[in-house]
Amino acid sequence: VVNDLTNPYFAEIVSAIQQRLTAIGLFSFLCDTGEDLQLQSSFVEKLREHNVDGIVLCPAERTSPDWLRDVAATGVPLVLFSRHVEAGIDSVGADNFGGMRLAMEHLIERGHRRIAHVGANNRTSTGSERLDGYLKALAVARLPAEEALIRYCMPTRDEGFKAAYDLMQLPDPPTAVVCFNDILAFGVMLGLRAMGIQIG
Repeated sequence: VVNDLTNPYFAEIVSAIQQRLTAIGLFSFLCDTGEDLQLQSSFVEKLREHNVDGIVLCPAERTSPDWLRDVAATGVPLVLFSRHVEAGIDSVGADNFGGMRLAMEHLIERGHRRIAHVGANNRTSTGSERLDGYLKALAVARLPAEEALIRYCMPTRDEGFKAAYDLMQLPDPPTAVVCFNDILAFGVMLGLRAMGIQIG
């Protein structure tokens, strides 16, 4: 059960999960919730009705820990991927905090002092952890966290394009940008190119 199959990141993960399940003789059902909590709940209920061997779930935004605990209490094996929710459920994912901090340290080491963050959000664990990594790197480098450089937006190419334009209109624009995901980064790059700005 995945939150957004239109995102190439999730499509690639789902493909890998399916390949591994097939290799061990399991058949997979695929459900795309589109970040809809009601649809997510309905899919999980239907999968349980079909007596599946287990559920691998990337939780939709604002998934309740109580709901996850209720699903786990039914006895169906449940594993979260990419995003986690503090509910005592097994989870597989990346080091979002550490990854963002490393990206920031790379830019700071190269002399950047005004670094924007496009796609900041607190709707998911990945968003919160990446924002925390951004802020921590600034704090360690004794750089201010400027609200004007933190762009809260949906992770779409259009939003990245708009954010690039808005950031470059600031009296003191950033010299570097870190993005929540690749889709936003593509949008930022397109926006900068449209303004005639070459990307390093």
